[in-house]
Amino acid sequence: MLLSVDKDTYEELGLVGQPSEFNTHKKPRKFVIEIDLKSPVFHPGKKNYERVVWCFKDRLDLHFDFLVNWDPPGNQSRESILSYFCDYDCKELSVKETNHSYIAKPIPVIDSVHTTSQLTGDGDCKNCDTNTFYEWLGAMACHIDVSEGQVDGFISTYTCPDPQTISKAVKHQWRGLITPDSVGKLLESLRKYIGKKAAPWASLTVHGFMDSPVSWKKREHGFYVSGENLYTFVVFPDDRYWLYMTVSSHDTCP
Repeated sequence: MLLSVDKDTYEELGLVGQPSEFNTHKKPRKFVIEIDLKSPVFHPGKKNYERVVWCFKDRLDLHFDFLVNWDPPGNQSRESILSYFCDYDCKELSVKETNHSYIAKPIPVIDSVHTTSQLTGDGDCKNCDTNTFYEWLGAMACHIDVSEGQVDGFISTYTCPDPQTISKAVKHQWRGLITPDSVGKLLESLRKYIGKKAAPWASLTVHGFMDSPVSWKKREHGFYVSGENLYTFVVFPDDRYWLYMTVSSHDTCP
């Protein structure tokens, strides 16, 4: 459990923590407290456990809203997790899903081996470079209208980079608290799908919560400084992939 608290809350709570990495004053105004809930000594009757419980109950009357997600092993029912929270006011939140299909869409041509643009004998590009492709992928993810050469001062004039092909595409988006295991299973499904050469490539982008208190390697997240926290896999049929990682300048690179 990681708590990010201000100076007054930290002093009232009475638990040991560390000053935030993003304090801009000589006297810290923000602290981070880490509690190892899986420690073998963290259970009822032990000194550390009882002190944490006492601090939460008697020192400071804190109330939290928690998001809980659980991937049950085997054939175990998802509903069984509710038995652990029968004394609390709980409600089920579903992951929101949206889908969008493109019938005839300009799509950049990319090559898993060549990450920079390669030229043909006529001076034309054989493939799109990785940076240009990721810019286009971001435009599609943000629903930016990628124009097809029609310039207008009141709309986006961004166009699909060359070389390009006209093809079908589909975008699936899920929003909610999604576990790393779910991401891993989805990535494996994409690899199997692409392995059948059903498409030239597929991508998977994962965004963390913008205001998450932690980022890569459980390090403190520089939310008020920038807030970037995402990565993208681009999977190819030849079992190669590209990995893009967006790390804020104030966060730790994994």
